[in-house]
Amino acid sequence: KVREQEAEIQRLASFTQINPNPVIETDISGRITYYNEAAGKTIRSIVDSEEVTLFLPADLQEILQLFHKKEATQCYREVDINSACFGENIYFAEQFKTVRIYATDITKRKKVEEALKESEESYRSLVELSPVAIYIQIEGRIVYANPTGAQLLGAQLPEELYGRGVLDFLHPDSRNILQQRMSQVRQTEKVIPLEELLIVRLDGSTAPVEVAAIPFTYRGGRAVQVIARDISERKKMQDELLKAQKLESLGVLAGGIAHDFNNMLTGILGNLSLARMQVGPDHGIARRLEESEKAAIQASKLTQQLLTFARGGEPIKKLIAPAPLIREAASFFLRGSNVRSVIDLPDDLWCVEADAGQLNQALHNTLINAAQAMPGGGDVSIRAVNETLKAENPHHLPQGDYIRITIEDHGCGISEENLTKIFDPYFTTKPQGSGLGL
Repeated sequence: KVREQEAEIQRLASFTQINPNPVIETDISGRITYYNEAAGKTIRSIVDSEEVTLFLPADLQEILQLFHKKEATQCYREVDINSACFGENIYFAEQFKTVRIYATDITKRKKVEEALKESEESYRSLVELSPVAIYIQIEGRIVYANPTGAQLLGAQLPEELYGRGVLDFLHPDSRNILQQRMSQVRQTEKVIPLEELLIVRLDGSTAPVEVAAIPFTYRGGRAVQVIARDISERKKMQDELLKAQKLESLGVLAGGIAHDFNNMLTGILGNLSLARMQVGPDHGIARRLEESEKAAIQASKLTQQLLTFARGGEPIKKLIAPAPLIREAASFFLRGSNVRSVIDLPDDLWCVEADAGQLNQALHNTLINAAQAMPGGGDVSIRAVNETLKAENPHHLPQGDYIRITIEDHGCGISEENLTKIFDPYFTTKPQGSGLGL
């Protein structure tokens, strides 16, 4: 029987000896009593000596105490030896009163894990700091949003969006489109191209966005990553470009009309002057001819305005004090109406380099509109302040010193659907209007 036990021990020992991974055995005090050939070979390749004790975990005594108190019979530790790392399964063999350590080189795995961790951290930082809104949705509900995504939908924190349905934030006109695209992503596992949609924020306001979606694995499950970008500014710029193109076309037309009109006026003025010379100043029709000549001269000024517009609105600039011009315009255009002007201008209001005629015309049209918006009478507030604009400003103006003129009435205002059209040529809501004022 003893021989059978010894044979069994030798057989088991042979398994340990041929094991390609290090195997170390200690007694209950932590003293090494055995290690296999692989342990010696491995340690020599790392530290150029046979210090097998380096395989022992730093807290071995604490582990032995747990084994002694029978609070555990096995545990796992990771031990670093120079640049190598070993994962060690530690077992307590109570019948032999020994501790056996099976070590596996996990250096490559740890490097991969560290690289993966760094990649995840980099990706998370990229997503968190991205100026583009990023969402992850599972079965139509938001489970993640970056700070930009929260801001786009009007939330203070991303957590306010978690659990909410994606369709809750879409305008009814855009819901069917998104549902179709999401279905395509799930079925084909392919990226859907950019799509323009209209979102509805938490406060009820809307904004145009450009959306793309890709299949995504999130916490081991299937999900969809949605990327959205606010294109409100781009839409505004496109609208402004369209208006500029319309005005450019109108300018070409105005230039042609102005030239023809000016040629006719030259003939009219010349004949009027000749007629006045022939009849003399005492003739009964002389006064009529003089008034006709003045009217023709006024008409020639109109042609100059048309030609200026045809050249792209090129103003005839000179240095002017805006305060007297503002007061004069308010007094002249509101005189005789039931609308009172309330003017607030600082004493140190800067002079400006501007075309006085164009500025006067701008004030005239704006004040007329303000007065007509208050048929029952009221106050029109006119304020001006000095303002220095930085290079990056919302008006897209060059950096420098400006004055800001604000004209505010308390009338009915302009309806939202008309706000985008007020500068369109010929657009008007007045029965007898021309639409050329603003």
